[in-house]
Amino acid sequence: MKTITVAHPKVKPVGKRGRQYVYNVGKSKKCFVIAKGKLHTENSVTFKEVSCPKKMIFVLQGTYGHGWEDLTAEETRAEIRQRLKEYRENEGGNYRIVRKRE
Repeated sequence: MKTITVAHPKVKPVGKRGRQYVYNVGKSKKCFVIAKGKLHTENSVTFKEVSCPKKMIFVLQGTYGHGWEDLTAEETRAEIRQRLKEYRENEGGNYRIVRKRE
């Protein structure tokens, strides 16, 4: 397990992994959590590397008699509800919204 120590950390959480907040440290695409049992001061914090949380997307699915098919995907619930409204106005039919990990 890789650990890094950062002086004067000014990082914001990018998600949660269980009960711990996940951080991106520096310009890396890797994710870290604050390491337990390490010495922390107000000037430095030690992080340990973890797998990054997956981003959730909302998928609009429709059925045309042969099972559910993915029609479109959006990142927010408000956007996918707008697409659902548009599909119902233009086509009618049966639709559902499913949350998936990207």
